[in-house]
Amino acid sequence: MSSDNRARTRAIREQMAASGENYTRAAHTVPVSPARNLRAVCFTCQRDVPAGEGVIHISHREVRQAEQAQTVARARVTKADEEGTPFTAADLLAESQEARWQVHCDDCNPHRDDGCAGCYWFAVERCSTWAQLVDWTVHLSEKEWVLSATDWMEFIRATAQGSSQVGLICHPADRYKDLL
Repeated sequence: MSSDNRARTRAIREQMAASGENYTRAAHTVPVSPARNLRAVCFTCQRDVPAGEGVIHISHREVRQAEQAQTVARARVTKADEEGTPFTAADLLAESQEARWQVHCDDCNPHRDDGCAGCYWFAVERCSTWAQLVDWTVHLSEKEWVLSATDWMEFIRATAQGSSQVGLICHPADRYKDLL
């Protein structure tokens, strides 16, 4: 439970004690904290990216390279397995190569000259809330190449855990903390 939820629960209980109302009635009188938006931070200049001035993107070329490297690595591992020879850690690392999702402001975008024509991209303002991030995750997870050849899951995990200084950044109170 986030600190905002705990604070609201305390406020509801205080309202219950003061008024004698049940939880549901008291909850209607206690205001809900407004949702905080995610911040987009450029991978290159590490500055906030305002709405309309940046993209979240991935290069199709890098995705193809990752898919090809994974195919070659799987073939090496399969061949080694069939021949009964050991495969190396390098074989396993090559199989896990992934293309990286990145956030760039318009000034730093390495693909700005062609308008990100060789990328899968969307504007930062289309992923500025948790609901939009979930929606994009559902949309992208329907594309096989996203799950197999890109780091989208790590990208959103870094957002949820606050483990990166660039990309999508959430407010510290909204970060996921595994309490186990």
